[in-house]
Amino acid sequence: MKLTSGYSLPAWARALLAWTPLALGLVLGQLASAPSAPLGPDAPADVFAAGRAMPVLERLVGDGSPHPVGSAANAALRERLVDELTGLGLEPELQDAFACNLRFELCGDVVNVIATLPGPDAGPVVLLTAHYDSVAAGPGVSDDLVGVAAVLEAARHLLSDGGLTNRVALLFSDGEEAGLLGARAFLSHPLSREVAVVVNVEARGTRGASLLFETSRDNHWLIRAFAAEAPRPMTSSLLYQVYELLPNDTDLTEYKSAGIAGVNFAYVDGLQLYHTPLDDLAHLSPASLQHQGENVLAAARAYAQADLSDPPAGGAIYTYVAPGLVAMSPIRWALPLAAIAVLGLLATLLLAWRGGQVTLAGWALGFVASVVAVGFAGLLGAGVSGLLTLMRPEGQPFWAQPLPARMAVWGLAGTAAALSVAVVARTAGRWGLTLGAWTLWAAATLTVAIVLPSASAELLLVLLVATALHVVTAVARPRGALLTAAATFLSAAGAACVLLPLALDLESGLGLGFAGPIAVVVGLVATTATPLLAGVRAYRPRRGGIEAAAEVPQPHSPPPERPGHERRARAALLAAAAAAVPALFGFGIALAVPAYTAARPRHLTFTQLEEWEEGELTAARWLAAAEPGGPLPADVANVVEWQEPAPLLPWSSTRYFHAMAPAGSGAAPSVEVLSDETSGNERVLRLRLTTSAPVLRTVLRLPPEAATAEVRFVGTPNAWDFGRDPGLRAHTIVCSGAACDGRVIELSLRTSGPIVLDYAEVLPGLPPDGEALAAARRPNAVPSHLGDVTVRLHRITLP
Repeated sequence: MKLTSGYSLPAWARALLAWTPLALGLVLGQLASAPSAPLGPDAPADVFAAGRAMPVLERLVGDGSPHPVGSAANAALRERLVDELTGLGLEPELQDAFACNLRFELCGDVVNVIATLPGPDAGPVVLLTAHYDSVAAGPGVSDDLVGVAAVLEAARHLLSDGGLTNRVALLFSDGEEAGLLGARAFLSHPLSREVAVVVNVEARGTRGASLLFETSRDNHWLIRAFAAEAPRPMTSSLLYQVYELLPNDTDLTEYKSAGIAGVNFAYVDGLQLYHTPLDDLAHLSPASLQHQGENVLAAARAYAQADLSDPPAGGAIYTYVAPGLVAMSPIRWALPLAAIAVLGLLATLLLAWRGGQVTLAGWALGFVASVVAVGFAGLLGAGVSGLLTLMRPEGQPFWAQPLPARMAVWGLAGTAAALSVAVVARTAGRWGLTLGAWTLWAAATLTVAIVLPSASAELLLVLLVATALHVVTAVARPRGALLTAAATFLSAAGAACVLLPLALDLESGLGLGFAGPIAVVVGLVATTATPLLAGVRAYRPRRGGIEAAAEVPQPHSPPPERPGHERRARAALLAAAAAAVPALFGFGIALAVPAYTAARPRHLTFTQLEEWEEGELTAARWLAAAEPGGPLPADVANVVEWQEPAPLLPWSSTRYFHAMAPAGSGAAPSVEVLSDETSGNERVLRLRLTTSAPVLRTVLRLPPEAATAEVRFVGTPNAWDFGRDPGLRAHTIVCSGAACDGRVIELSLRTSGPIVLDYAEVLPGLPPDGEALAAARRPNAVPSHLGDVTVRLHRITLP
């Protein structure tokens, strides 16, 4: 082995060296971002312990029955929750309300449970909240009884701590799954007007680290206070920005809309079990319970002692670095910091150029190679996802076992980066590749800092550190060959440590159907390590900033080493092969492994649809909704003769497999006209909506041609103004819970004459004839969301 100003290593060693910092950074990043280890009941009294929270959770879960809003199981769980609060010495209050959320075009009866901790008699309130209802398909342990238990345990700690600066209240909301109804109802409670900050607890899976993934807009003080208190404050303004762009909602959405500050915690791994019967105690990760509880307690303590009289304005960019450490700055600094990093990179380029370590052509080639690498990586990643889906019948063949497909996506991203380097390695040299890669990184950082500054934290942190390292090595010039290699290694490892775990989070939240964007992230990180494939090329130093006309070796210096093109290309090709082999292996495995397993099942939900018209049953069908898509399992397909998917529910665009079903024995829901009056140009109808049995929900769809002006449930102030609100959907009104039976609705129409209504009731479960379908679904498929239901759809003409 020869070490000079342009040291040389065997091609195989360079190939190995190039991928080492990425592997090291990924391992360190995963260790840093793992959830907290669960503590037992003998843990110190002042810390949250999963071992103490688990018995509380088990008592709440009871027999594990689903407990959707308005159900008897939900009422029973509410009694157990009240008992837990009473056991803490608190006096819970029940807020019973019929709430409407016009954004989702639905209403329902909810019962919120509210309690206030002893403390100051007046002043701002810190609200700790989680919802206690579940979907109809599963017991909702992670979503959201873990949150309920975490809030209860945090309350116990605060009671023990004593001496609260601020008032602290607990809200266990009802009807979140039905459309944030409990949160909407709470905003009409007098206590809501005194709330200064909300700590909301959620989940979208059954395991993983608890992430502070959402905040209100002026979040600098919220993050700073929380990070100072939490042992593992895993958070990122990038997560906040991504969530803001998604259509998802939690109870915090309602509080933010009311102008209340707040933070939101959730873990998101195990998405396959979300809203299914497997969201149970058996599939809950104790580490997730531990980390969720730690974060809730830390936030509660931080805000309970904070000055809430006049919280400072201003947002922040922030990112978790290591346990106990969050890097953050005011959001207004995002662009100046990005500009400083870019100027530092330009200074590095100038120093390296003046020192003869790089040419402008070499830098340009390195930049082009990096752009090609990232683009090529994205295309290959998307190709992996698309090709797997094309070659296999399942909608997402990597649903249950994503590791093989991940190997293919990540490996091909590395292959793209290495192949791009192979073309330009001889001309660009290590410095050209290094500066080219970081120029691309700087361009991405500057763009994000301008367009979405909240999303720039990770890019900015890595760029600032990498720029500082390379400024030092540029100053060292050829004497710092090992320093140059170390800077490249460390900056690549830092990029991997920060960005690759985020790529995994992106996969957890969105799935490998987004393999293209995931591969772009991996490819961007890989470009920072590929300069290690090229070694250090010793260009002739500059004199007075002007390149001499001929190359003359400096006295007493070893002659510059110029490895041949073949040698440099060989290292890059070996690195490409080292990445391609596991990628191809992973792709082959992904073609063979089961797409769905009992541990990570497909969501497959059945519906019996009865179609009624004017009181007569006209048709009955089986419907099947599969998530991910693809053909039905063979066992299910053999039960009945299924037809190709079609949208069969008038209020939904979902396409269902469908087949003829035997006629049911029940009655149809009915509409009774209580009054029909004309006032000016408007016709006002009052209708009583009656169900045939206790329901999960009812759905009333009005024909768009009826020129509906306004709809309201009588006795509530909420109204759907179809005449003036273009954001409302296709004239659909939903009521959740068994108390929907007998509700009176008032329609204001701008037309006269007959109108046709579609009125449906959604009942839990299938009739006995559906037992064969349910039996054919197991064990690698489960119902989700509302679960298996019977829908009786009645088309009624009102004269």
